[in-house]
Amino acid sequence: MKTLLTVKAQAVQHTLQQGSRAWHQHRFGCNNASDAAAMMGDDPHRSRNDLLHSMYVGFSPDVSSFKQGIYDKGHLFEEHGRTLAEALMGEDLYPLVLSRDWSQHGIRRPISASLDGSTIARKRNWEHKQLNAELAAALPYPGEAGAHLNNAADLPARYLEQMEQQFMANGEAEECLFTASAWNPDGTLKDARHCWYKPDPELRARLVAGWIQWEHDYAAYTPVEVIEKPAAVGRRPDQLPAIFAQATGQLVLESNIKEWEEAALAFIKSVREHKLETDQDFEDADAAAKWCETSKLALQGVRAQLMSATGDVNTAVGTLERIEQELDKTRIAFTNAIKARKETRKTELIELAKGKAVEWVRGIEQKLVAMLDQPPAQPLMPELSHARIEANWGKCVFNKKSFKNMQDALDQELARVKIASSALGDLFAANINVIKVDAKEHKALFADWRTLIWKDTEDLRNTVRLRVADHKAEQERILREAEEKRQREEAARLQREQDARDAEAQAAQRHQQEVAHAVQHLASLPGAQAATEAAMRDQLGTGTGMTSTTMTPQGPVVQHVPAANVQPIRQPARGPATLKLGEINARVSPIQLTAEGLIVLGFPVVSTEKGAKLYREEDFPAMVEALQRHCGKVLALALQGAAA
Repeated sequence: MKTLLTVKAQAVQHTLQQGSRAWHQHRFGCNNASDAAAMMGDDPHRSRNDLLHSMYVGFSPDVSSFKQGIYDKGHLFEEHGRTLAEALMGEDLYPLVLSRDWSQHGIRRPISASLDGSTIARKRNWEHKQLNAELAAALPYPGEAGAHLNNAADLPARYLEQMEQQFMANGEAEECLFTASAWNPDGTLKDARHCWYKPDPELRARLVAGWIQWEHDYAAYTPVEVIEKPAAVGRRPDQLPAIFAQATGQLVLESNIKEWEEAALAFIKSVREHKLETDQDFEDADAAAKWCETSKLALQGVRAQLMSATGDVNTAVGTLERIEQELDKTRIAFTNAIKARKETRKTELIELAKGKAVEWVRGIEQKLVAMLDQPPAQPLMPELSHARIEANWGKCVFNKKSFKNMQDALDQELARVKIASSALGDLFAANINVIKVDAKEHKALFADWRTLIWKDTEDLRNTVRLRVADHKAEQERILREAEEKRQREEAARLQREQDARDAEAQAAQRHQQEVAHAVQHLASLPGAQAATEAAMRDQLGTGTGMTSTTMTPQGPVVQHVPAANVQPIRQPARGPATLKLGEINARVSPIQLTAEGLIVLGFPVVSTEKGAKLYREEDFPAMVEALQRHCGKVLALALQGAAA
């Protein structure tokens, strides 16, 4: 449900007698509650154009004695009805004239209302009407009990619009008692109906939009007709004398046939050449067609009179026949032209209204496009046939007899279309702004913005917030999962490194065992103990110490000497393991090394790949040097053995 529009401005109370000259002067500077129905096109007695004209010229149409009698009767019923309302409300009622500034919502002229009654605190309004069949049907329950049984929504729209504007002018009232009463001449009550009406946010929004549009039309208004102009009456050629002719025997003694023919044909020509535009034009053409018919009958009478004579009477008769034919032809032409032109003129008025509506919507479209970063591929505003605008030009002129009534109906429909399209344009503009501001950093989420701008602005704002929140939550989920994956991969990498270190430690342990076995074997050879110990010390040095082997009667004992007490032969390499055992053998060919032999030389396997044992490329020179030293030691041992 829409929010009830309000303004901060306070109501201004005017000390004016309703109906006085000063009161009328005040009304011409305001948008009045009693004019709201005409402005909205819901007044059966006054059109929107009539209201525009009366405000433009600054006076109301003269009130006939019949209408004045109705007004006087209404005022009398109002005074009687006040006592009923005061009894029902339990408070005194006072007539008020109020106005209020509504420029906060774009209405330039003050909103005004002349209240039939208001309580002293202005918390409740009262509106009175004469009871008639329409109101009796809308308020079926009589008396005070009916005030709570009758539904104000069943009242004709014009009364609801008036009461809603009274709320707009008052600003303090929370409800309005509507009373319709009828009284006998002696002042006794005949019947009374009541209902309570409360402010309606949607109706108020329509009234605000209606007055904004009305002021726009009022600023551009150019008067073309006067209020309450008399009904059009067709002009006839009354200046033509009656046609006559007297004939005796073969002579025409007296006749004005020739003069009458010239005058009649001149009149016919003037009517034929005049373009049919206004109601008066059509009345003139219709009167001329009827005149042709009556004149034809008159001519036939004169001809019948002359036919009894002979001689040069034939000339007069021939003239009459020519005139009759011309009149007959003119009457038929006028009749057909009037019918065709009426349809054409109706179409012209409709097309003119359509063009104005299209131009208005195009202006709204241009304002919306200016709000966008780039022009849309398709227009934002819908066609005039769309349900939110729904212009029905043919329906509004249906059964309208005069062009004035057609024009009034079309202007009212045009105003309604302008109000509806402006409201839709305002909705689009507000929603485009919401998307631009609230979704500024997430435009990709709103590729369907053309559909979203049709939503209520608050609904759209909630949709934007929810969609952005969902997007952020999804992004956080993706980041969280990515971080969890990174942590798992990091843990796996650390585990692999730990496994590699463990494997390397195990390999080093196996290397020590193999070295011990090798030393034991070498030591078993005659005279080889000293050379073997020296060779092992040279070859098994590491950055963390070295392995020391001592020969005992029970066999060799391998001990680890800390790095602080030894000088390492080489620093451990840190490059990747890419050198395969087969590549090493290819380089030292024809010597063939095994993984166990390299371990003896001090180079354990770094890693394996598909069964291949891998070593570091930068260790290869050291391998060659170790192999060279080993061969030298073996040679020394061999020589010692030979000497022994």
